[in-house]
Amino acid sequence: MIEKLWLAYSKGEMLLEGQWLPAGQMAAAALNCPREIISELENLYRSDDTAMLARRLRTLDCIRPVTGDISEEMSKDVLDDIVCFRVYIRYFLTRFCAKQDEAEALDSFLHSFDALSAQLRSEENLRRTVLPTELHPEMGYRTMDGRVCECFVFDSIGQLLLHDVMRALENGMPPRCCPSCGKYFVPEKSNVVYCSGIAPDGELDEEGKPKTCRSVGARKTYEKRSGGSDIMKAYSAACGRIYTRKSRGTIIPQMAKRLLTRCAELRDQAIAGKMTAAELEEELFQLTGGRRRRKA
Repeated sequence: MIEKLWLAYSKGEMLLEGQWLPAGQMAAAALNCPREIISELENLYRSDDTAMLARRLRTLDCIRPVTGDISEEMSKDVLDDIVCFRVYIRYFLTRFCAKQDEAEALDSFLHSFDALSAQLRSEENLRRTVLPTELHPEMGYRTMDGRVCECFVFDSIGQLLLHDVMRALENGMPPRCCPSCGKYFVPEKSNVVYCSGIAPDGELDEEGKPKTCRSVGARKTYEKRSGGSDIMKAYSAACGRIYTRKSRGTIIPQMAKRLLTRCAELRDQAIAGKMTAAELEEELFQLTGGRRRRKA
């Protein structure tokens, strides 16, 4: 059997591995489990290798913090719960939460639940075909870290994950998919769109550290809002000069890459207000070897 699963909540946060984190972290971990790992687990499921399946399940971020053991007999049920949760809740977050506020989204989701269940069963070939809409966990109170906490005990990982995502929804901060990296995260505020993880494009900041999705997103938002600004015109022109020199063979690809990186750094400094558009243009001219047009 699977050990009893419990979570403690207080002030909109959950206690996870000794840290107080926003509610919804366990749900986000389940949603972020890579597809290749799910495929590996499903292959173990189909081959009836329940011993290896149980061992692999114990390492998942959506299970490891809340249980120390999963029996071979329960391993298939645990995987069914996770797959079912991922399919239904991804659908709920992308099709309903993205277009409505939390209460309207949940109401619409529940109202269309029967038809949706039939559709998802046919599309996803789910083994666990119905997401529970009623939960009956054991519940009590205790003090932890000087806080009064609500403590819940669940019989299955599916119940725990659903309860966690509903607590996040109750807080007005359900997991959100980052447009940059595609991972789910729990936003600190309702207007936060990008996560704080490492951006997938490999950009570096002024200190040579990888940029976060949030910093890259802030730049993209600025560019979208000020597409015709002097800063972006100067930056685009400088990049054009670099690409031209590279195509003509006057600089090697490695040098072009370094110049483009430096142009992006200078652009970000100008966006941050550390230099004016005119100063940026001058810096970029010197960096890329641009020629100024003579005034008539």
